[in-house]
Amino acid sequence: KASLESSLHKWITVIENVSQNVSSPCHVVTVASHVDMITPGAFLCVKEEISAIWSSRLDGCNVINVGVVGLDCRKCGGGEFSSFIITLSKSCQAFRSANSIKTNLYCHMLYTFLEKEKTTVLRVDELCDLLSNTDVIRKYYVPQEQEYVLETLSSLHSTCLIIFLKNNHTPGNSWVIVDKKVLLAKVNGVLFAPETFKQYHDISSNTGIITQSA
Repeated sequence: KASLESSLHKWITVIENVSQNVSSPCHVVTVASHVDMITPGAFLCVKEEISAIWSSRLDGCNVINVGVVGLDCRKCGGGEFSSFIITLSKSCQAFRSANSIKTNLYCHMLYTFLEKEKTTVLRVDELCDLLSNTDVIRKYYVPQEQEYVLETLSSLHSTCLIIFLKNNHTPGNSWVIVDKKVLLAKVNGVLFAPETFKQYHDISSNTGIITQSA
C-alpha cells in the first residue's frame, strides 16, 4: 500500500489543488495499466487498496471517486478498453448534467452534420468549405462565417461532444476531432507503442514529434 500511495502522490496533490477551485465535484477515474502482469485476484486487491487511498487522502475534497479501471497493455486498445470508455462517458455525462451546459440550434445542427459526414478529424478551413456547399446550406442551419463556426465548435467542445484544438494564430488551421477515441488509438497508441509493435517510434532522442497521418 505504501508503494501504491507513493505512486499516486503526485496525482493526489494535483486533484487536491484543482478540487479547491471547482463549482461541482471532480470525477476521479484511476486507470491501472499492465494488469496482464498480475492475476485477476491480485488486481482486485490493488483496486481495493487504491480506493482506500483515495478515501483517506481525498476525504473532504470536492471529488467523486468513480472507480479503478484496469487495462491490458499487450495490444493497442488493450483489454477492458470498452469498460474504460463507458466509465469515462458516464463521468462526462454527469459533469454536463451538473453544470447545465446549454447548446443552441447552431450546435445541434453542426454536430448532426459532423456525425453524418463520418469524418474523424478535419481542419476548420476544411469544415468551412464543406459548410459552404449549397446542399448543406439548405439542409443545415449553420452559419458559414469562420467566426461563428469557431464559436460553435468551442461550445461543442465545452459539452465534451467533440475535441476542438484551437490555433489562435491561424484559426483556419485549428483541428476538430469528432471521434475522440482517435487520440487514444492513433496518437497515444503510436507514441507509447512497445518496441515489438509495428507502430513503434523511437521518440527518446528527438522533439517527440512523429509523422502520422490524421
